[in-house]
Amino acid sequence: PMSRPILMLNAAPKRLINHLAVMSEASEAYAPKGKTLISASIIGLPDENDDVLAEQVRLELYRMFGRSVQYWELLKVYRIRYALPDQKSVAQEIPHKDFFLNDKLYVCGDHLTNGSVNSCMLNGKKVAEIMSQQRKSYD
Repeated sequence: PMSRPILMLNAAPKRLINHLAVMSEASEAYAPKGKTLISASIIGLPDENDDVLAEQVRLELYRMFGRSVQYWELLKVYRIRYALPDQKSVAQEIPHKDFFLNDKLYVCGDHLTNGSVNSCMLNGKKVAEIMSQQRKSYD
């Protein structure tokens, strides 16, 4: 459905699919030559069995991409618990003291602010800066 390596976010108000990507556009190694691998993600762990869930996803994909979806083949359903940190209270910044566990142990990761690669990298950078400043104070 897309010929670029992008993450497509679903902004529909009553959606099942949160986002999808054509993985074989990111790397040809993800699918055999002439085939396409698509990954669709939903949030949460629905109660429906895999067959019912797959049909619900297929219907939503049909509304998004049209008739070609009828030729798509489901390969696998993965139900991943705790795939992302709890997003009920998202922070963009936290005080430096929240990175400390004790004098020699720090914590960082996207679970401290918001579930994203950017948050993870920013928090790692902040902890590195804090450690660097502390080291200078010991010198």
